[in-house]
Amino acid sequence: MSGSYTRSVLCPIVTPFTSGDDNDTNVDHAGLRSVIEFVSDAGIDGIIPCGTTGEFASLTTMEYRAVIDTAVDATNNIPACTGQQIEPQTVATLAEHDDIIGLKDSGGDFDYILEVLSKTDSSFHAFEGYDRHYVSGVHAGTAGGINALANVLPERFDTIRNTAFRGDTQTALEIEQSALAPLFDFCVEYGMDLHQ
Repeated sequence: MSGSYTRSVLCPIVTPFTSGDDNDTNVDHAGLRSVIEFVSDAGIDGIIPCGTTGEFASLTTMEYRAVIDTAVDATNNIPACTGQQIEPQTVATLAEHDDIIGLKDSGGDFDYILEVLSKTDSSFHAFEGYDRHYVSGVHAGTAGGINALANVLPERFDTIRNTAFRGDTQTALEIEQSALAPLFDFCVEYGMDLHQ
């Protein structure tokens, strides 16, 4: 990574589905292009298809490949659950390898990301994946976030990113608390499985 994704919000995009005649679901590729365009137009720095938010576990191998192909094609036209935690010292050791450039942590344990940051140098990019910790992560030294709620509120994430990296942590926290916290809490309580 050349540093182009530092100070970033990367969006793990949803995979939209349509219902077929046989009540089976199919990937909605036109909808996928629309999602990519929506988050890109709002200022999100990059996308990650087929992650947990993109329901990779629900996709067949052919669907997975088709989603990747659609995402690659769509982004070329746009300007602009293991249950395990990797020990911070292991992350630090892995960070010494030239091909390992960063880590996304979605565990929600903020002390973990702080320990990772303390054991790695600034060339290693730690991304906060727990949406409610985005601003705190930036303040602590993360490169940004990979945030599922950017699918729904990309403009807010754009504003929060710009405000947080400008150094106005208090304002960024206020925006995060008022705009993201209620939706985040809803998703935690009721889930974010858009496939059902």
